[in-house]
Amino acid sequence: MKAENFPQEAKRLRPVLVSVAFGIVGDHDEAEDIAQDVLLKLWTLCPQLRSPIDALASVATRNIARSHLRRRHPSCNIDETELSESDEKTEIDASFDRIISCIDALPPFQQLAIRLRHMEGLEYSKIADITGSSESAIRKVVSRARIAIRNQYWEEEKNERKKDCRVD
Repeated sequence: MKAENFPQEAKRLRPVLVSVAFGIVGDHDEAEDIAQDVLLKLWTLCPQLRSPIDALASVATRNIARSHLRRRHPSCNIDETELSESDEKTEIDASFDRIISCIDALPPFQQLAIRLRHMEGLEYSKIADITGSSESAIRKVVSRARIAIRNQYWEEEKNERKKDCRVD
């Protein structure tokens, strides 16, 4: 692409890129910044680009917007947070109780496999002997149980945070 053609392409693409970025980050100002970053990167690559650049620009915008979301972290002033040891212990206990409730919600065979593996510390081969299954089957069952626990845990965590946000 020639440098003379780039300003026209940029004017044409900018609203599309802002829209794509806004769909991901949900903030118009951040979406504008992301679109600007993409256009700047495309400008630096201008001699190597071939028209049309729409697809490349959209993919770059999605990737940069997702990277931007990953860098976002909720922050609070450390001076305002006072966490005593009892509060910390309560949080750990609540987290442990939530994990146990997630395990209790599993199908019986997954419960057995995950408890034998992580609570009793048994090897996969030993669990296979106890249950009469193959070692590879036990590995799959434990893996699926972990995934189910993780998904349920984070779903409950997300719901808990939503409740906390409504209270404030």
